[in-house]
Amino acid sequence: MTKQLTPAQIEELKPYEKHFGSVIRAGYSSYPGEAALEKMRSVWNELTGTPYPFRVGCSDCIMNLLRDVGTLYFAATGIDPWSLVEKKVYSHGSLVSTESAEAAKAPQTSKSTPKKKTASTAKKPAKTAKR
Repeated sequence: MTKQLTPAQIEELKPYEKHFGSVIRAGYSSYPGEAALEKMRSVWNELTGTPYPFRVGCSDCIMNLLRDVGTLYFAATGIDPWSLVEKKVYSHGSLVSTESAEAAKAPQTSKSTPKKKTASTAKKPAKTAKR
């Protein structure tokens, strides 16, 4: 028999969805707060019947709690943690209109012939020192 979160527990944990997602995706999360941690521990206790092994101030304990409760949360809701990531797609020309695309082009190099050396630009012989 597997235990799942109830709809009421899911609603209690919904505000912490971004914390669950970031710890599962990246192994990192910002601190959700003491009240949130207590709520997560009480949900765990209701679900399993045993208290969650936890020490206040232990960063590993906080990360483990977020990961474990988050895994249960995403399994119960069916949400993919990667779907919470804001996707930014950059494609050349897809967001640029044709008028602004013309202005955004790199400047063209001139293909003119090089200037001939004249008297003013020709290399002058070095002056020799008088003895």
